[in-house]
Formats: sequence, C-alpha cells, structure tokens
Amino acid sequence: IYREADFVLSNRLHVLLLAHANGAVPVAIISQKQHEKISGLLFDSGMDRCIIDLDKDAVASPNLLKDLEYFRGSHQQRFQDNSIRIELEFQKIFSS
Repeated sequence: IYREADFVLSNRLHVLLLAHANGAVPVAIISQKQHEKISGLLFDSGMDRCIIDLDKDAVASPNLLKDLEYFRGSHQQRFQDNSIRIELEFQKIFSS
C-alpha cells in the first residue's frame, strides 16, 4: 500500500516511517508539543515543512502541496544517504 502512495498523512510515527521507507512523503498531522519524536525526526531529516501542527495551523499551509512535491522528489535521496551512513556506522562497529 505504501509503495503505491505519493503521500501518507498520519499522526503515528510507525506509519510515517513505513511511508518514508517505501517512497511516500510522510505528512505528520500532529501537535508538535505532544509528538516530539515525530517532529524531531522530520526536523532532523530536513522535512519539517511536512508537519501540519494542529496547535498552529487551522488549515494546511497554502504552500503545503508545493512543499510535498519538492519532498517527493528529494526525500528518496535523503533516505538513501542516511541508509548509507547507518550501514557505514554498523560496519565500523561490527568489523572491529
């Protein structure tokens, strides 16, 4: 299901992780104050524009669709880069 989606909207971390891992843009619909793990993950990934903060945003930002199109094209590269970094760290740890 995730591989066929362009975007996945959720307030659940594991749903957003699976979406991202399978090529869909994860869009978090959350209260950033209550979901620090999700907002932290997206901020660290440079995808903070994919957060709809229920405490601030009465409606989604008018730029959200434009932002999502941008991330759809660029998030796969970020995911691959992060996967490579993680693999290199594991090799360092377990090859000693």
